[in-house]
Amino acid sequence: MVPNRYPALRVEGEIDRTGVGMYDKMNGIGAHEVIIETPHHEQSMADFDDNQIEKVIWAYRDRILDLKRDSRLRYVLIFKNHGPEAGATLAHAHSQLIATPVVPIRVTEEIKGAKQYFDYKERCVFCDIVREELAGQQRLVSENNSFVAFCPFAARFPLRPGSCQSPPA
Repeated sequence: MVPNRYPALRVEGEIDRTGVGMYDKMNGIGAHEVIIETPHHEQSMADFDDNQIEKVIWAYRDRILDLKRDSRLRYVLIFKNHGPEAGATLAHAHSQLIATPVVPIRVTEEIKGAKQYFDYKERCVFCDIVREELAGQQRLVSENNSFVAFCPFAARFPLRPGSCQSPPA
């Protein structure tokens, strides 16, 4: 892990949340880190064996646990920008981690919706989605004993051509 050269947030300082009319304003407190995934410049995560991928996931876990000790931080997002089209400024295989003092409204709404679904149906919405996708096989990308990958029914962002079938008309 290394600090981001162009951090969106910084750990130093106080949140200093104030009201501006009906809006909230606060300092850019949080964490913005780069996780270097390999010492080999020419490798990408697609080239990793299971052991290398496990090490990267353990690094994510270790960073999250460390940041969890900061009581100001309430949300962590790990993401990858791969290639210049996605905004990556480093060619070396890496991920980024952002930790913020607020949980994004979209995440809060998803958690609330999942709880309402469970309260109403007495089962997990995510388990139902996985069962539905496995049964339909239309958007399935890959599956094994531990994971399933599928494309969303109505994606907010475009997917790579040929990576998924379109939903039925």
